Amino acid sequence: MENKKKFIFLKLLAFFFIFTFLILSILTFFLLSSNLPQKYAKRYINNYIKNDLGINATFQSLKGNIYSNITIDNISCYESFEKKTKIISLKSAELNYNILKIIFKKNSILEAIDTIVLTNLNYFIIRDKNGKWLTIKKKKTNNSSPKKIENPNLYTKLFIKESTIYYKDNKGWKKSIQNAPFETTITKLDGSIIFKGNSIGEINWLGQLKNTPEKTAFTGNINLKNKNFNFFAEKINLDLNSWGPYAIPLKGFHTFSGNTLLNCHITNAKLNSTKKNRLWYNLVFEFKDSSFFTPYIDQKLSTTNGKLHITKGYINNNLLSSLKRPFSKSNKKRIIKTLKETNIIDDNFILNPKINKEKNKLTIFNKESLNK
Repeated sequence: MENKKKFIFLKLLAFFFIFTFLILSILTFFLLSSNLPQKYAKRYINNYIKNDLGINATFQSLKGNIYSNITIDNISCYESFEKKTKIISLKSAELNYNILKIIFKKNSILEAIDTIVLTNLNYFIIRDKNGKWLTIKKKKTNNSSPKKIENPNLYTKLFIKESTIYYKDNKGWKKSIQNAPFETTITKLDGSIIFKGNSIGEINWLGQLKNTPEKTAFTGNINLKNKNFNFFAEKINLDLNSWGPYAIPLKGFHTFSGNTLLNCHITNAKLNSTKKNRLWYNLVFEFKDSSFFTPYIDQKLSTTNGKLHITKGYINNNLLSSLKRPFSKSNKKRIIKTLKETNIIDDNFILNPKINKEKNKLTIFNKESLNK
């Protein structure tokens, strides 16, 4: 009799679990069929953008299974809440993520994202007449600043597809006033930024610079922790007639014609950085059968071949060779080696931000040392 009661109890328990499972399944089906999760997710994302990130950004719609992936359509990001200059726009952003990480790592939402696919991204790089670069600014409040986002350990893969970078400089690099803005674009831009367990993303892009015959590979990295970045590109074929006056802002160089191949390394300024002076660069122009005037002779140089180096924030052999005081080949080698060993410059010959503390320890520039 007692065994019979146990059997009945187990049947009732099994029936209860089956019934509960069916009810939950039905409720989940209707919930996913409705737009309630999307409405909640849209409200959550808007709140995260405004309060946590503190930036002025809008989007039109959101779709997808919010438990694993969503697609956000027609996104726009502006300079600030006060200034409505558009800095970024894109057709769609598809995010694939781990919902459990979002629930249990509320302070590190970025760590929950596995992949991001940005389609038809338009990024506007703009410099005003005063030399100030327009960037997306965080919201300022009277009582508190926007919540700081922890430096994440990311395993995110970010892909960009069919995108464009618009570049407009209203000031230029010469001391004299620029008559008209310099504008160019990089179109058909595809590539990725891959994070491998830290805050450093490796950049691999391929795009076509305006009026160049073929696509250019852009590589580098970006560090979300200290906001440092590096961009490299090689053998960009530039028309000197349009690029020369802007990219070679040296006094006495003018009336360019022909073509040049540009190899470049661009990074953020590590010292004395201002809103007008945010970049360091190492530019190498390779001329072949080019023509232009220089400040050294009155005649125009024609069918010119050679290299022109323009650097800022770098100490390398070319810089040492350009100084008025000559250095021997062995001294140049020794100077560069010592600068690296004392962390004055890194392996890319870029000045270290700690140079002000370290420079007094150097004796290599003493007259006695150089004459050894």
